[in-house]
Amino acid sequence: MNCCEIEKTQVVELVHRYDEDCIPVDSSNPDAAYKKRIGFIQDDKTDKTCIRTLTIPKKMKHPIFVYYQLDQFYQNHRRYVKSRNDEQYRNPSAGDHTGNCEPEARNSQDQPIVPCGLIAWSLFNDTYSLSRNDIALPINKKVIAWESDKTHKFGSNVYPKNFQNKSQIGGGKLDESIPLSEQDDLLVWMRTAALPNFRKLYGRIETDLEVNEVYIIVGGICLLIALAFIIVYLMKPRPLGDPSYLSWNRNPASVQ
Repeated sequence: MNCCEIEKTQVVELVHRYDEDCIPVDSSNPDAAYKKRIGFIQDDKTDKTCIRTLTIPKKMKHPIFVYYQLDQFYQNHRRYVKSRNDEQYRNPSAGDHTGNCEPEARNSQDQPIVPCGLIAWSLFNDTYSLSRNDIALPINKKVIAWESDKTHKFGSNVYPKNFQNKSQIGGGKLDESIPLSEQDDLLVWMRTAALPNFRKLYGRIETDLEVNEVYIIVGGICLLIALAFIIVYLMKPRPLGDPSYLSWNRNPASVQ
């Protein structure tokens, strides 16, 4: 058995697809079902909370990595990839620089949006929380972005402004009191995927999970797309930012 096979056998992965179960559809007609899902997502008055259960198949020692997976989301589309302004993200004096960011460059009052562009506008915003016997299991969402992005690509003194305050809301919102360099969810999302099916790091669980423990997962659904909640335990995890991590940045198989 070679080293790659040994490492593969040491991975415990639990995948739970939730979009089909959590978005109600009562029609066998594909077009009607699609319209119903669209209506469900767009209705602000509809509760999007979804409750599922997860059973741990094998003991998982911390740190345990939590990912979300999207299928058929083309972050590599030419117009999407170009819709950003890196100078604005880095430099506090470049807030008015919105070149390449259309159609998410300025709000209805012609004020610049920070961060501008379609990539930031479509920020993934489904949420997850875990609990067992009514005791919350924290998911650490800090230190999930690449350190090079935090120090070189996003300014520590650049703050969100006029973000997601147009009539057409794209995705998640940002705390205007926190600089872009500390908005880890945003930084992870802004590192666009090369393939249409991809996983991105959501957070880390910093405690062990025992075999056969049952956890309640409560999610808030905001995207109409193939979604999966994934927890992965590597027997010998490598530090975030290690280039050798790239071997795991593969095209995931379709979630069944």
